[in-house]
Amino acid sequence: MLNAKSTRKVLCVLLLAVFALSLVATSPVLAYLYRATFTVSNNGSTDYTALPVTCSPVDVDWLIANGFITTATALDTRVETLGGTDQLHMMAEDRIMSFCPSLASDSQLNWYLSTGNSALSSFPVITGYGGNVTVVDVDALEPANNFSIEFEGWIDTTTSNPTLSFPTVEATNTSDEDTYTSSHTIDLPSGVESGDLLIIVFSGYGTLALHTVAWPPAGWTSLADKGGNSNHHLGIAYKVATGGEGSNVTVTTSNNAFSAHNSFRISGYEGVPEISCDPATTGSANPNPPSLTPSWGYKNTLWIAGFGAEDHNLRTLDADPANYSNELFIVGGNAGDSRYAYAGTVRREYYAATENPGAFTMSGTVDWYGFTVAVQGAIPTSGGYITKGNGFYIYPDEGTVNVAVFGAGGLKQVTTSGTSSDSCEVNVWGNGTDLGIDIDGVTENTTALGGVSVPNNANNWIISSIPYFNYYKHSVNGTLVAWYQPISYIVGTTLPDREGAAQNGNITWGTNPAGVNVTLGSLTAPESTVVIEEEESGYQGAMHNVGVTDWFLEPDVGTKLATHPFRPLVTIWSDNSTVTEVQAWRFLGLALLLLITVVAAVMVRGHLLIAGLACGGTIALLVQQTVWPGWTLVFIIPAIIAGVMAERTPSIG
Repeated sequence: MLNAKSTRKVLCVLLLAVFALSLVATSPVLAYLYRATFTVSNNGSTDYTALPVTCSPVDVDWLIANGFITTATALDTRVETLGGTDQLHMMAEDRIMSFCPSLASDSQLNWYLSTGNSALSSFPVITGYGGNVTVVDVDALEPANNFSIEFEGWIDTTTSNPTLSFPTVEATNTSDEDTYTSSHTIDLPSGVESGDLLIIVFSGYGTLALHTVAWPPAGWTSLADKGGNSNHHLGIAYKVATGGEGSNVTVTTSNNAFSAHNSFRISGYEGVPEISCDPATTGSANPNPPSLTPSWGYKNTLWIAGFGAEDHNLRTLDADPANYSNELFIVGGNAGDSRYAYAGTVRREYYAATENPGAFTMSGTVDWYGFTVAVQGAIPTSGGYITKGNGFYIYPDEGTVNVAVFGAGGLKQVTTSGTSSDSCEVNVWGNGTDLGIDIDGVTENTTALGGVSVPNNANNWIISSIPYFNYYKHSVNGTLVAWYQPISYIVGTTLPDREGAAQNGNITWGTNPAGVNVTLGSLTAPESTVVIEEEESGYQGAMHNVGVTDWFLEPDVGTKLATHPFRPLVTIWSDNSTVTEVQAWRFLGLALLLLITVVAAVMVRGHLLIAGLACGGTIALLVQQTVWPGWTLVFIIPAIIAGVMAERTPSIG
């Protein structure tokens, strides 16, 4: 018989065993209806910050129709950490989108999808890596100078974007051939670097028809090639420098001629130049470059106006078009031959969709071709921004959020300072007088508009090349005209406009970067396992079969152990070591078995049968939980036998 003290010890051991084994054998009562593992893995060598990811295909329509998602909007869903922290996510009919604050190389995030939760009020908009939203332009969206564009989302201010400014003419040069020759050397500007934009102008004139002119020079792209086999020829060409151009380029004519040349070296440009050039020569003292409407519309544009001319008499250039400067003028020829070739250019920085330069004034009549060249300035290219064609930009750049408004009256910009990469509320506004930007309700900067307004053009709005935004609101003259904050899962690629005017956005879905994979496991209920057959649902990640006896069963990390309260400890161990999750579960089971057996043996000295029973019961429950395979049940018998023998051995205890 046990005395009172021994009885208390036995009861303590039994209570300890019941508590420990109950913790292993049961899962907490959870509020979710179904749950599935949601795993984001990065097998590449790139570390990512603020990464939107895509899990597809997932048949959300089927999951709703069959009761696995409990609301028609899918707002009862969550993507969560194992600790229960919600992660940003958005449901679409064929995919699940989520946002990873960070994802290191060669790592894995072990999250899960759950359903049957209390309904969210809305989803954030997550378009995926490289995705965006396009809103087709309509008059109601035109902001002019009285507007508010407000959104809350992730802004990455670590990115570097080009400075919004005019293209820079770094250097120029002029050259000529004042004796008859068929080989013409065009001197290039000094300091040519790889990536510079080079433009050359060639004006040739001879006593005989030039016939064929080798235009453009090898490696160059022609903008204009005028004159054919006449006495006068005008050629204009460009090239993106490689750094190995040398100091000049040669042009060959089939007959001897005089020639005059201009050349430019330009940085801070975007794309390729465009040109308008007269189709035939005109005889007058006023070369007049034609109007040009480049394809990019309003923008920070460098305009080069010029002409190529010829005459028997030596002429001077007496006046340039209004608002133009930096004249380049050169004459090739000589008095003895009484033949002269002329090349002249001027330039201007100007925000306009169309430019029609005025006329030059020569000292006498010449035969001329006029031309106008446009070079567009650099625009933001990375990091996420909101734009309207070439008239409006919101973009980040190295610790700042910037706003630029282009209009016929010029460029107006405001910028923040010391803005960290994070989720924040941004409100960009114009009140007819000033342009301003607020961050998290605080006005960071303003500037006078001075008559500048966002141009009314047909360019579409591009929204959310950023990882996500919780909402976007677009107001003009104090009236809300567009509101994007979905209150149901996305159908197709349509982002509904909640304001009601049907300015729906169109989503271009992004794709996961190379090496990043997102997998969805099996949906399970808290008290039972539900099997979803892939052939019936199209659901990616069909459920594991259950109720199958397997003497060598592996730990069931996909269903039974997926939501176990010990799993966060297991995944922390496996994610930060070479131990797999299966191995971690087995080691944890062994540790628990040793703990219960040793504690029982120590606390109930002389009654080790209880320790043997505790050991056997622990083994049974580890097998029931699939932590250990079924064959380990054989150890229950020796554990009990050892306990009985210890009870009958007087020397023990």
